[in-house]
Amino acid sequence: MSPVIDTGRTSWQNRHETYTQSLRGVLQAVNEPPHAGDPLQRYNTMTGTLQALIGRALQEGVRLRAFGGGWSFSGAPSTDGYLLDTSPLNLWFRIRDRSIHPGPGPARRALLSPVRQLHRGPQPQPSGGAAVAAHHRREQRAEH
Repeated sequence: MSPVIDTGRTSWQNRHETYTQSLRGVLQAVNEPPHAGDPLQRYNTMTGTLQALIGRALQEGVRLRAFGGGWSFSGAPSTDGYLLDTSPLNLWFRIRDRSIHPGPGPARRALLSPVRQLHRGPQPQPSGGAAVAAHHRREQRAEH
């Protein structure tokens, strides 16, 4: 199972400090390290860990609520049970062209462009008038 860290905290405050919530505990889900297997294997291991946490909460009769960055102004992520910090969950997968349904061209290109960008590395970004012209060209291509 993937690591789940019990932080020992029994209260939680959002980043904006608009409220503080008393609760049973704050837990943190952490991916296994890369040497523990390929991303899909690590993803499946974390899925089993999350299922076990849900089972634990059901057995104890308490709520389990996940949160990411803690930026909510409202009490939406609060609970009196366990609060699970999912912000360390950061697995990513390579997506190949053939893994995506050959739907509309612009949508497919938009989905794959960030992945291709990762493999090419950072690209210089235009600024000023050149940036406006580049944006306009991208919009025109997306419409066709």
